Amino acid sequence: MIIRSRKESDLQHRTLVRDWVTKPVWICVMASLLTGCATIGQREVNVRDRHLRTERQVVQLANRVEASVEQRDTAIHVTARHVCGSRSREVVTRTTTDENYNTTPARTWGATGMGVLLGGLGAAVIVDPSIVKTSTNGVEDEDGGSEGGKRALGVGVAAVGGLLLVSALVDVIRASGTTEYVEEVALDPTDSSGTVQCPSDKTRYANGTVHVTLGEESYEVGKTNARGLLDVDLDDVIDAAVIPEARGRIAILVDGNEAAQVSSAPLFKKRERRAWASLRQGACMEPVTATACDPFVEFLAQYPDGAHAAKARAILEIGQPETRRLAEANAWAELDTAACATGSKSQDIVTVESACALVESFLRRFADGAHAGQASDALEKGKARIARLQQQQRAVEAGNQQRANEIAACRNACKGKCAYATQAGSSERSTCERNCATAPCPAK
Repeated sequence: MIIRSRKESDLQHRTLVRDWVTKPVWICVMASLLTGCATIGQREVNVRDRHLRTERQVVQLANRVEASVEQRDTAIHVTARHVCGSRSREVVTRTTTDENYNTTPARTWGATGMGVLLGGLGAAVIVDPSIVKTSTNGVEDEDGGSEGGKRALGVGVAAVGGLLLVSALVDVIRASGTTEYVEEVALDPTDSSGTVQCPSDKTRYANGTVHVTLGEESYEVGKTNARGLLDVDLDDVIDAAVIPEARGRIAILVDGNEAAQVSSAPLFKKRERRAWASLRQGACMEPVTATACDPFVEFLAQYPDGAHAAKARAILEIGQPETRRLAEANAWAELDTAACATGSKSQDIVTVESACALVESFLRRFADGAHAGQASDALEKGKARIARLQQQQRAVEAGNQQRANEIAACRNACKGKCAYATQAGSSERSTCERNCATAPCPAK
């Protein structure tokens, strides 16, 4: 059994310390590798909003307009206004937090451990310099070197350890850094679904295009002025040939939005009065031409419910019998009843049928006229003529058909003779058949 003395144990410990402490270059290299600054990253940004206030604003709604229309007879007064809505915007206090963290904690822990180790080792050398042995040319000095030099070495080692600890502390401080930004932010606005009253400076709807629509027809009548107003007479802007309904409606549109509907009765009445004033009542009550009452007939067709409709009907009752008589007399004078009833032998059936069709049309128009009897007699004679002509035409057609059949039989018989007479060759037979096609057959 080998028992080591305390002196030998202390010598071994001091030799171990010497082996580490006497290599400062190697220690510095290791410290450099382990004490590089840690990499500091940032966590996901944290954003917190706190409601501060709500701002509300009245805004004009796009493509929205409301209008009122005042009607006086055919004149209308249009007042167009913007439609406004409420827009709200929330204002918040926004706190944005950027938090740092150490992405390489092992490097920091390594620097801390090495700093503690070197700091403790340096302190031990300062306290007990004898634990360090020096050598000259590879031969250990007997006296172990100067005590001051050993303590200086211990101070250097402790300083390196302190630097490592400071580096680790700096990494900790850097990793624990947090930055906050506080600002006032206005969020995106939101529009309410309802409408609100517009401020006075945003009410007027200037330069709006106004249309009036009557039935299927639409007419542009002008634009609103700077105050959103337009005055127009419907009688001036709606085509004069258009006859409105007595109890209809006329739509008023501003920039395509229907603003209101007004009655078409005033326009109907105004145009009915004007049309009535243009009629010549005496010309129909004492007609001298067959068309003297036609304007009254047209007037009633356009204004059957007008204020003067009853009077127009009364005038027609007075004048129409005479205009009908005149019309019947004119039509009879132009009618050629002889072409239907007797005509001439040169007339074909088509000519007779056309002449009788005119007589029949006359009877339909004037069945109770002064010449109705004469026209009826002529039509009866004409129908009899047409029947005879039709019979004659059928006889002629039958005779023509019989003649055609006889000619065909004659020529077929001729071709039959060719077959017997020209057995020697086909060329002679072909010549014979061609001669048969033009050979005279028995006369009719």
